[in-house]
Amino acid sequence: MRPVRTISLFSGCGGSDLGLKRLGYDVVWANDISKAACETYTDNVGPVIECGDIADFSRFPRAEFLVGCYPCQGFTQGGRRDSGDSINYLYQQFDRVLRIVSPKAFVVENVNGMAYGENTLLLYNQLCRYRLAGYRVKWHVLNAENYGVAQSRRRVFIVGIRSDLDFDYEFPAPEFGPDARRKLICQKDVLKGMPKWSVGEFNEEPFHWYYLSRRRRRDWNEPSPCIVGHWRHVPLHPMSPPLKRTARF
Repeated sequence: MRPVRTISLFSGCGGSDLGLKRLGYDVVWANDISKAACETYTDNVGPVIECGDIADFSRFPRAEFLVGCYPCQGFTQGGRRDSGDSINYLYQQFDRVLRIVSPKAFVVENVNGMAYGENTLLLYNQLCRYRLAGYRVKWHVLNAENYGVAQSRRRVFIVGIRSDLDFDYEFPAPEFGPDARRKLICQKDVLKGMPKWSVGEFNEEPFHWYYLSRRRRRDWNEPSPCIVGHWRHVPLHPMSPPLKRTARF
């Protein structure tokens, strides 16, 4: 079977594209504005990424599949949000490339905060644009723990199929969890046998009040909380003692 030619936008360091590559997709062009991310992408995925502002690119290779995760700061539930920030509208660049390339299908992944409260207006604006571009569009919030990942990670997925194609996409049913055939993958399943690290590799900064406002530690027999790259939100290791409330405010 011929590999599916794929374009990736807002590609970051290439985690999603590495998964696509392992599934047999042919990522022929990618883009990110971060130089560090592009260098990491090249090391992990390959030298197909162009570094720079996507708005500065107007020519793209032929592709059947378009994927992307435009920045999420305006939609996140985990930090400061600014509904007027221009970063909230980078989906317009995704829409621009979608119309130029006209792939058979596209997938967008983003934070689940996009699906709640005042953020839903921006979500529906995206759906409207993609439908006007000629695609049948569906969206759903999926949790990675229901698909074999040892962390609770809820994300919005938007899938579009070009309207001239006779295909109706359905989101996959959960494979793990209380309503599925298999038990959730837990931290003990993926951390078993790994060495304990030295004291010097712990973050020794004091806990911030915001950090302590959420449940950051889960037991060995549970999936991890959502894993992120900054200490402000990173979960505690299950070998750490449980957090205890000592005062009410």
